[in-house]
Amino acid sequence: MFDNDIIQHSINKRRRYANDLILLAALLMVSVSVLIILRIFVGKGAYISINIMDQNGKSGGTGVEYRHSLDDDGYFVFYEDEYGDITACFYSDEEYEEAGGENVCNILRISDGSADMIYATCPDQICVNTGPAFKTGQSVVCLPHRIIITVVSGENMNGDHDTYNDDGLDAVTW
Repeated sequence: MFDNDIIQHSINKRRRYANDLILLAALLMVSVSVLIILRIFVGKGAYISINIMDQNGKSGGTGVEYRHSLDDDGYFVFYEDEYGDITACFYSDEEYEEAGGENVCNILRISDGSADMIYATCPDQICVNTGPAFKTGQSVVCLPHRIIITVVSGENMNGDHDTYNDDGLDAVTW
């Protein structure tokens, strides 16, 4: 009688182990499928949005926002004045050789459809080490200088591709 209970317990234990392996394999297949689908359908961005926050952390005052096509190669050079305000100027590849100065705090390179922070005077260098952003939704952030660069799709742009259609909505659900 007791031997039968031991054998039955051993069979149930093996069956549970096999079911656990089947469940683990199924979850792994689903997660890999989701990653592949996301990789396929999340497209490359068409524009970057550069938001420079003011010293209070708000997008006002000097908190300006620039929009620029990722197809137009060049450099954004960010300058910091004596009051801590940040401004940005775009230079083509040819003009960039003459750009610079003492007040340069960040340099963003736009090439081959991606945006990459290549220079920063901040101590942590996180924005430089982030790497290039090229997919919609990717960001490069320099917190010490209050610069946020986000890749956006061309769907939000108006026909002239220089202004952003900001209707206050960032998502629509139903």
